[in-house]
Amino acid sequence: MTEAKKPDVSIKEQGHITKIKALEASFSRHKGKAIANASVNECSLVKISEDVGVHRDYFKGIKPKTLPHIAKQYKAFADSVSQWRAEFQNKKINNEVESELGKLQKQNELLENERNQAHMSCADLVAKNEQFKFELSQVVDQLSKTQEHAIEASYSALQRDQNRFTTFAKAEVISPDQQLYNAEGIYEFDNKALKDVAWRSSREALKNFLQRSLPMRIYLLSGMPGSGKTTWLTSNCYYPDRHPVVIDATNLTLRSRMQWLSLILPYKMKLTTDIKVCAVIFDTPYDVLVQRNFKHRRIEEGTFRELYETQDEISVLDEQFDEIMIIRHI
Repeated sequence: MTEAKKPDVSIKEQGHITKIKALEASFSRHKGKAIANASVNECSLVKISEDVGVHRDYFKGIKPKTLPHIAKQYKAFADSVSQWRAEFQNKKINNEVESELGKLQKQNELLENERNQAHMSCADLVAKNEQFKFELSQVVDQLSKTQEHAIEASYSALQRDQNRFTTFAKAEVISPDQQLYNAEGIYEFDNKALKDVAWRSSREALKNFLQRSLPMRIYLLSGMPGSGKTTWLTSNCYYPDRHPVVIDATNLTLRSRMQWLSLILPYKMKLTTDIKVCAVIFDTPYDVLVQRNFKHRRIEEGTFRELYETQDEISVLDEQFDEIMIIRHI
């Protein structure tokens, strides 16, 4: 019998080496696609094996059985692909986390800038108020005697004309808050467009009242929504010596009150006007305010809490009120 011819091992080995090189070339191409598309699925053993035409059983390290060192190379290649996929995915996740952190940092910087601008605006307002007080004191010193004579003459005229006093029972009420109801009758405390219109029209109404020659007492209310301002308004608790004008708004901050005072004080300086400004402060416990808010207007809880925490105490020295009235909840 003729002895069977053994296969040429070197030719088989060379064929597998060629396929392994082809696998590595395909791996490089698919890695480029994965990076370009930011998708790890562009680079997988399935796609690489289909690209080169190598059965996936070779990646388990058990084929070819006759060439164990070649089988190890197939297995090592498969491990390198798996390792690259894992590193790519981890890097992508880390980049996404870093991107989110970057967004949060930018948002924090914006908030810091807004807070700093608000502080600067407040400081500027206080400085302007101090300058105004200084200038006002100089004018008052120069015109005090003339003003006293004008006020006395105004009182004498009012005493001679009792009919004018009958109008003092009915107050003129300026209430931007009442203009925050939309067309459906829903109260929208956070509606900026409604607020802008309401405050603009309210300031114009105050200017019209200030131009009258009647002696006036302007009651500037300051209190949270639900603190009792409306109830106080209906009680007509006004002093009888001047015509009452009521500014019915929350007026919780120094800035909001100064916006009204900046309109009033120039008229107070005129010789032809007799104006007093009375701050009416509503001191109501927070738990009562929350209960009333839930029952009636239902301002969003976070907004309501933030509004309560932004209150500024009234400064007798800085805000130049002639009178202060405190309404406490019983």
